[in-house]
Amino acid sequence: MSVRRPSLATFIWAATAAGAALLYMRVSPDHAAIPGLVEVPRNALGAPTAGRVRGVVVTPGQRVSAGDVLATLEADALDADLAVARGELAEAVAAADAAAAELNLAQRDRKRGIATELARAQAALAAARSEQAAATAESRVLVEQLERFDAAARARLAEAGQVGELRARAESLDGARAFQPEVVRAWSSLTTEATGALAEPEDEAITRQLAPTRALVETRTARLAALLETRDRMTLRAPADGVVARVLKQAGDPVVAAEPVVQVVARGRATAVAYAPEQAARHFTVGQTVSVVGRDRTLATQGVVEAVGPEIAEQPTALWLNPQRPRYGRPVYIRLQDNAPVLSAEVVSVSLESPAGGAVAAPAAQEQGTPLQVPAALTERSAFEVSGGVWLDAWQRYVVVSDDTGRGDADAQPWVFTVSADGVVDPAPLQVEGLGPTSDLEAISQGHDGRIWLLCSQSVSRKGNRPEKRQRLAVAEVAGPMQLRVVAQAPLFDRVSAALGPEARAELGWTDRLDIEGLVATTDALYLALKAPNDAAGRARVLRLKNADAVLTQGAAPVVEAAARFALPTGPAGAPGGISDLAVRGDTLYLTSTLEAGPDAGALWTLPRAALEAGASVPTPTLVQRFDGLKPEAVAFAPDGAVVVFFDTGDRPARWARLPAPQRAP
Repeated sequence: MSVRRPSLATFIWAATAAGAALLYMRVSPDHAAIPGLVEVPRNALGAPTAGRVRGVVVTPGQRVSAGDVLATLEADALDADLAVARGELAEAVAAADAAAAELNLAQRDRKRGIATELARAQAALAAARSEQAAATAESRVLVEQLERFDAAARARLAEAGQVGELRARAESLDGARAFQPEVVRAWSSLTTEATGALAEPEDEAITRQLAPTRALVETRTARLAALLETRDRMTLRAPADGVVARVLKQAGDPVVAAEPVVQVVARGRATAVAYAPEQAARHFTVGQTVSVVGRDRTLATQGVVEAVGPEIAEQPTALWLNPQRPRYGRPVYIRLQDNAPVLSAEVVSVSLESPAGGAVAAPAAQEQGTPLQVPAALTERSAFEVSGGVWLDAWQRYVVVSDDTGRGDADAQPWVFTVSADGVVDPAPLQVEGLGPTSDLEAISQGHDGRIWLLCSQSVSRKGNRPEKRQRLAVAEVAGPMQLRVVAQAPLFDRVSAALGPEARAELGWTDRLDIEGLVATTDALYLALKAPNDAAGRARVLRLKNADAVLTQGAAPVVEAAARFALPTGPAGAPGGISDLAVRGDTLYLTSTLEAGPDAGALWTLPRAALEAGASVPTPTLVQRFDGLKPEAVAFAPDGAVVVFFDTGDRPARWARLPAPQRAP
């Protein structure tokens, strides 16, 4: 009986299968895992306008920190446009000043004329009233004389002619008296109108007439601010800590708008996208901790599932077993542990088994924080979205502010709210005496003297307006148990805008995009933390208001300056975050970041308090906790030393989280 030898085709198929198996084992070290690729955020820094590269100051492989200068671009044409814009703005400001002076002069002349007319009307009114009184007195005397003469005429002691003369005079007086009240009313009305015209505030009348001229000034100010921002972007800065991956242009090279000049790979933040068969994908859920292992097994880290794709997708070619046969899977998006030693585009395998001894990843967003206990009686009266908070020892309560108070006709109430140490919100809001209607109250801080500072966002409303109720900066004293009384307040945005020139406003971010959400009161200044706008390098800003008391109590011009700028990469993609609140304890500064626009995401950071001091070098903030899927809006300190973070959850129940006090920032 003969034995049939295997054919050449059989050997080829067997070798192919063995090779595929070997390749699969290399791509996916754990056969229970699914393959994936690492993605590291890569930023391509380019020119905002066409031009030439003036110089490049970094080389590939160089480590950079957020805000470091990478390259500069020629800006001669832009500088010329800036010169023209400055001239046009100066011209508009001069025209506005001249118009204001002319209107003031015309207003004074008009009021002098009104004053003269008022004096004449008052004299005429006095004369008319005097004549009316004299006629009334004479009429009374004539009536008495007529009564006597009538009696005498009947006794034939007086002649009838005398009686007739008296009657004619009495009738004449009666006619005059009937007309005199109308004369008095006419002069009285004229006097009232003239008095009202004199009492009309000059600034209101002039403001109405100057509106077109001031609108021109604001338009040219906005244009100058836009040019200044573009000019600042001609200096390319690192958007986050990272490593220079590529230098694509050198000094003298031409560039077009948005053409990359330098590429930077962000350090310490990476994600992975794994592709699971449909049946296996059902085992992955958002918030789940997974094991991530490199192809050569030298990498072993952890991650958290952030999303599972809604459909089957083609895998990247690096994950195909056969270069000619595409593979498919359901994408699983994973946030890797911070500072994981991964490489961009590195092939990994992902499984639900955690490696022994690995660090535990941050909890998923829906697991972070616990709901505050908000009574129904409060939600019926007011929205409750915490935007700032501070612990008040005197009341043994958190005093928190909300950016939306009251409902319906009771909107914009000057209310704050109180929360117990265990997260129970008191059912009745606390009215701040003397505050007046308030909208978008975003920040609260207690000063060293015990006073409570309150600040609205200063931002424009959805209708594009910035009413005074959104501009309030106020300081209140604790007047008794559960009582706050405002002792001084002012519209901050208007005061600062009047005190600063257009370039200074643009440099500080004091523009139509301004949104202040954080406040810290120290012994020497108020620090204002901006959620928007970030600077041209994507860094969040903190401003210093040096004379807040004088501004509120004496009407002094505000002295505002830049205090610090921080790069706060926020959310899974590490987008530039703005500051949603800040607080100081000891020598450490705590702050929360959120995104101006985009998905709900945030983080808690620490820095040395010295980062706020004038002239101090600003270190890189230390990340304490990420809150992907949540918006941290307030940070405060519990009486036991814990750090408390309040979240803005929109229409969902309000949440908060207690975190152990982090170690002192380096």
